[in-house]
Amino acid sequence: MEKNRDFFYNEPFVILHGDVAHHNFLRDTMGKLYLIDFDLISIGPNSLDFLQYANRILPFIDWSFARLQHFPYIDRFLQDEGFLFALAYPADIFREWNRMVKENSHHDKAKLKQVMDLTIGQFNARKQFIDQLKKQVT
Repeated sequence: MEKNRDFFYNEPFVILHGDVAHHNFLRDTMGKLYLIDFDLISIGPNSLDFLQYANRILPFIDWSFARLQHFPYIDRFLQDEGFLFALAYPADIFREWNRMVKENSHHDKAKLKQVMDLTIGQFNARKQFIDQLKKQVT
């Protein structure tokens, strides 16, 4: 990551949403899409919001690198090793475990099951995705 960190510093800095996820988009009756919930707004390279979005949709596209390439706004970043290395970081797992610790909710069996599925249940699919990423950077 150290040799690729310039990727995140060479881009122009923009206003970041900070929580680009399906639950923060609304579509009106005319089909217009709106982004809501700006409580994590910050400044940085726009690739960070696209990185977060990629991480959020990967489980829904079966951890497929090929399917990820069909998203034009993400595909443009998939040639850069810095972005690819960042995709390998399990931010969602750390986020959910951190939330459970902060909320002291690890005794809640339903929440624990959800986080265990995220951590262990998706292990093989995540590993295959990491193997696909390795082929892109070697």
